[in-house]
Amino acid sequence: MNNIIQQIADNSATFFNKTMEDILMGKIALPGITESVEAYSRRLGMELFRTVLQEVDEAIYESVKQTQAYHVKDKERPRTLVTPFGELTFSRRYY
Repeated sequence: MNNIIQQIADNSATFFNKTMEDILMGKIALPGITESVEAYSRRLGMELFRTVLQEVDEAIYESVKQTQAYHVKDKERPRTLVTPFGELTFSRRYY
């Protein structure tokens, strides 16, 4: 989880610096800034949600593994969810 936090911080700094450079160079106006920030926010939300789902899947696996009550039938079954950020495809375990 710490890795995703560092990635978000790095990507956000890069996005902010690029956007500021574009503003100062006159390459982007207010409507463009708004669209750019909205698109970045959607991508960030998708990555956060994907990471949360992966962490939850791993936590469930670790708790189930200890009890040996369930067995993994499929380790990487793809799943797609429609979210406010867009369609999110990820893999999860099935028991």
